[in-house]
Amino acid sequence: MAGSIAGLSGLDALAAIGVSLMIAHIAWSLGRDGIKDLVDTGLDKNQLIEIKNIIKSVDGVHMLHDLRTRKMGANALVDVHILVDSRLSVSEGHQIGEMVRSRLTNKIEEIAEVLVHIDPENDEKSQPNLNLPLRQEVIARLPQCLEATHAIEQITLHYLSGKLTVEVYLPLKIVDNIEQAQELSQGFADLAAEEPDIHAINVYYR
Repeated sequence: MAGSIAGLSGLDALAAIGVSLMIAHIAWSLGRDGIKDLVDTGLDKNQLIEIKNIIKSVDGVHMLHDLRTRKMGANALVDVHILVDSRLSVSEGHQIGEMVRSRLTNKIEEIAEVLVHIDPENDEKSQPNLNLPLRQEVIARLPQCLEATHAIEQITLHYLSGKLTVEVYLPLKIVDNIEQAQELSQGFADLAAEEPDIHAINVYYR
């Protein structure tokens, strides 16, 4: 209207276009932020680098992969696989995973939840182990007629690269000399050779 009064009718049209553009920009900004709150999006590149550095700083983490993040409102969720020593105890592997979770939630405020998968080997490259027997089946395959089977104190199973390795722990008192110990170990080795699912049976005395 001011443009018409001044005799510049085109000025009102330009002003209207300018106001429309401002309204469109505000609407786009508000809509974009609203969509981000409603739809899961990942953290930005710099945040991912920070997350990786924090995870790698935890003692016992050899490498990480399959890192995924999601933003849900003001919070972020993290899902990651970490590779640890394949011979660790279950409790030590769990402790490493808990340390990863704790450091991420303490150092990055917006991270609300962390899911850590503990891998004893790189499952991106290793062979699947799903066809291998579980503990009770393995124990059932140990023939009771084999000398010293009844004296087994502990059995540890390692599922790695599509192969099953069995560790058998026997009391030292059941053998009188090195020759007898070697004979017992050979008996378990022969058993492993007959079992297609068992790669090796290693015998330890304590």
